[in-house]
Amino acid sequence: MGVVTWMVETTDNFLEDAAQTTFGNVAGQLGGIVAVASTLAVIGVFLNMVFQYKSMDGRTAFWFALKLMLISLFAMNWVQFNAVTSALINGLDQLAGGMVAGLGGGGAGASYFAGAFDDLIEEFGDYLNAAGDNMHWMAGALIGAIGAFLLGVIGALCGLVLIFAKIMLAFMIGIAPIMIALSLFDVSKDYFHRWLSSTVSYALYPLVIAGVFSTVVGMSRSLMTELGDPSGASNIGALVPRGGPGHSTSLPPC
Repeated sequence: MGVVTWMVETTDNFLEDAAQTTFGNVAGQLGGIVAVASTLAVIGVFLNMVFQYKSMDGRTAFWFALKLMLISLFAMNWVQFNAVTSALINGLDQLAGGMVAGLGGGGAGASYFAGAFDDLIEEFGDYLNAAGDNMHWMAGALIGAIGAFLLGVIGALCGLVLIFAKIMLAFMIGIAPIMIALSLFDVSKDYFHRWLSSTVSYALYPLVIAGVFSTVVGMSRSLMTELGDPSGASNIGALVPRGGPGHSTSLPPC
């Protein structure tokens, strides 16, 4: 298992349980508060209908009742909330898969790209070893150490990019009961709108990853195809990409 795949799988296993646990704890603490707030809101609506402090037609009352029902259905019920969010996230992953397929890829999602980058890092490591074998032992050891460090940094950065949206999305899901409850009143519903906007943004992040990473992976594989098998390189010049006709960039034999 490569470093990028390890980072992604470890994060997935942790966040899957963390989001549910956080959601359940927050919902458990807010259950009584939301029940009291909903009761007060319903009492306020009925009093307003009796005394007509503020004009309210039947349509407004209907949508308010529907809002209360949705809050009780999703804000305090992990099963219902998870069913909706999972359907949306899976749909976006399928859309990302279609984008990758259109660019010549064969999969989508963080696990696919993690495996693809691990393969690229391994192949780049083979080219690095081949270059070191064609150098003096001191220069080869130095190049090998620097190259291994740079490949490790690249792997860590790729892993962080892939898991960043997952971490933020898990956090947004964890605080969902609070934000959904804030939509109950006009004075606090702006917080709900901001939370919803941020959640949608992080949910769309896989589409950005699919477009960018599929292009990077495709270009890297094209470069490796042009370079050929590193085990057959007889000198460092054979490991350097060639330019167009009449513009060879290969180095002379060492």
